[in-house]
Amino acid sequence: MTKQHFGNFITLCCAALLVFYIGIFTFVFGPSLETKVLPIVKDLEIHLISEHDGVMEFEVVAYKDRSCEVADIAVAVGEKKDGVLRRAHFSLKDAEGIKNRPLGWQVYSATIVAGPGINYVRVDTKHDCHVLWKTVSAPWGEWTRGGKQ
Repeated sequence: MTKQHFGNFITLCCAALLVFYIGIFTFVFGPSLETKVLPIVKDLEIHLISEHDGVMEFEVVAYKDRSCEVADIAVAVGEKKDGVLRRAHFSLKDAEGIKNRPLGWQVYSATIVAGPGINYVRVDTKHDCHVLWKTVSAPWGEWTRGGKQ
């Protein structure tokens, strides 16, 4: 192998490593950067409307800033924010319309079967914004009885 061939080989290896590291950076940091820099929903507020026998009804008001389809919604409840959380059963009163809502201000109504003693509700979502990954908004929204804990 001549010096020129060796130099070309080293240049090719460096270029391949650079492409590899750019790819790793994109897939490791891309989802979290996207969530922070380009959030799907802004100015989200969760309001407790009613509560009876462990069933809580909420109204969620938010500004939808990006046109992304909802892939998954998870609701976790607990006695306090820093405590043990468990997954809760929930239903959306307008479930058919949540996936493809238009941009702008939105109002969602949700019923959560939480059980007694619940003071904290956290909602996490995954959206399909593009083909590379699911955009995770965690927490998408939080509610705490009596304000922050």
